[in-house]
Amino acid sequence: MKKKKIKTVINKQKIFIFISFIFLLVCVLWYGGRAIYFYLDSRKTIENEDELLAQVIIDKNYGTDNFKKINGDSYFYNDAKSNYLTYSNILWRIIKVTKDNEIVLISENPLTVLAYGDDKNLKSSYITKWLNDKNTDDSGILEKNLNNVDNYLMKTETCTDNVKNVENISCKKTNNDNYLSLLSVMDYINTGTDESFINNGNYTYLANTNNKNKVWYINEDGKLNTTDGTDIYGVKAVITIKPTVSLVSGDGTEGSPYKIEDKNSYFASYVKLGEDIYRVYDAKDNVLKLSLNNYLTVDNEPLEYIYSNDDYYHNDTIYGSLAYYLNNRYLSSLSYQDSVLSNKYPNIIYGDDSKFDYANINVNTIDTKVYMLGIGDVMLNDLDNYFLATGTNDTDASVYLKLKTGTVDMIDVTSDANVVPCISIDKSILKQGSGTLDDPYRME
Repeated sequence: MKKKKIKTVINKQKIFIFISFIFLLVCVLWYGGRAIYFYLDSRKTIENEDELLAQVIIDKNYGTDNFKKINGDSYFYNDAKSNYLTYSNILWRIIKVTKDNEIVLISENPLTVLAYGDDKNLKSSYITKWLNDKNTDDSGILEKNLNNVDNYLMKTETCTDNVKNVENISCKKTNNDNYLSLLSVMDYINTGTDESFINNGNYTYLANTNNKNKVWYINEDGKLNTTDGTDIYGVKAVITIKPTVSLVSGDGTEGSPYKIEDKNSYFASYVKLGEDIYRVYDAKDNVLKLSLNNYLTVDNEPLEYIYSNDDYYHNDTIYGSLAYYLNNRYLSSLSYQDSVLSNKYPNIIYGDDSKFDYANINVNTIDTKVYMLGIGDVMLNDLDNYFLATGTNDTDASVYLKLKTGTVDMIDVTSDANVVPCISIDKSILKQGSGTLDDPYRME
């Protein structure tokens, strides 16, 4: 009996030890697991902080050629090749990272062509209204088409000093009323002027005036010059990315630009219909306005056609006019013609005598299915010598011709030129694709 008691005690001790071991093991696993979790979470936070775009740019380019510090801001200059960024499906170039880690960019190409306006003041210029005025309902205003502006952008500070001599520039006056602005003369000089990456053969308006109340611009050779503001030149938008924005992907090269968005927007994306590639130049509500990403071709050759026999008016009922051709012969040739919607398009005069303000463009619109870009529409191609559906004035039978250099010419309506058709579709018909050129949005 005594031996059995000892055996029972020993068995109880074994059970107690086993239970204690299990308890300790569970504690180790639980608290150890929690410790590992919080450690990895803290590392993740650190890694995310390390991936803030501004810091990535500075770390990648510090001490390299074409990156220098001026008055506390870090500028890319001359032939910089590591300052590309995509935002809202538009390619941008990073101008500088400010001392506060704000990232200032300029669009690689002009996004429209406009006159500066009679009032030689950046704040009240036609261009500022076009860039930022969200209260109008027309198709050319840029800000309303950009993706999640409040998440990615902050108001852009622009030096607006009167620039009398480019050898002696100051920044005593600034404007930061809007998200989108124009490049200042100072920033252009700090990036290398005609040696700058910003100089890519386009006429481009700048933000400043001179002592004679003329507006500075960049010509096709990258030289600085002035105009009275009535000339129609390219508009390269300048934006500022918040210092808190993180890098999603890319290394800043042209082939792999920095990317900050997890999800693309429809604006400026590519759409494939049939065998045709279009670009979205306006994404309002559920309707997308598309411009062909190339010239209209017949038998693989660009079609040159006369605009009309009379004037700038886009009348698709007059036989022999370009409007008639586009809405009859061309439209009927499209395999996706049933998906093309009738829509309102601006058909206006843009000239000195009209004192035209783009914010009031809706006073002259026409309903049609196939149209063309006009003055003030977002222009996402770098094609040359094609018709714009905009008249030059009330008396001359002429329209504008878009040139590759970011400006326009005037052409008689009875002359022929290249054609870039525009159509509208309901975005719900797009079932596949991601909107890139390699993987455009498309129907089933």
